[in-house]
Amino acid sequence: PSLVMVSVIDDDNFVLSLLVTIFIQLSFFAIAVATKSENLYDFAGGLNYIFVFVMTLALNNEGSGNVRGIVLSVLVCISRAFLGSFLLFRVLSRKGDGRFDEARENPCKFLVFWVFQIFWVFLISSPVIYVNGSGGDPGLGGTCK
Repeated sequence: PSLVMVSVIDDDNFVLSLLVTIFIQLSFFAIAVATKSENLYDFAGGLNYIFVFVMTLALNNEGSGNVRGIVLSVLVCISRAFLGSFLLFRVLSRKGDGRFDEARENPCKFLVFWVFQIFWVFLISSPVIYVNGSGGDPGLGGTCK
């Protein structure tokens, strides 16, 4: 099977992934400021991971079989969905998150948390973005001889 790669901005879609991460996080930040609530903070992080992984996999593997990228993306998406759901459940059941007590009322202080999450999500996502964007499929076995 031939590998179909779509480069939107850069070959590995790192720049696109960063721009999407910034957009998602700042969109949720706007909602959080408007509602003066941090309830969606962790959910936004989990959703961001999943969106970027699915996007980079779809852009670089249309109709092909990059098994390594598919397996990695599925496993990491499952873990991020679990963590995001758990953290959303926890913040809703506790009626808030103590980390944001001093920042919630001040949009500038509140923004610091969201900017940190932009960096965190992008840096932690980078290995998966690289694998999904590399276009190679060495398979799941070892390649060293």
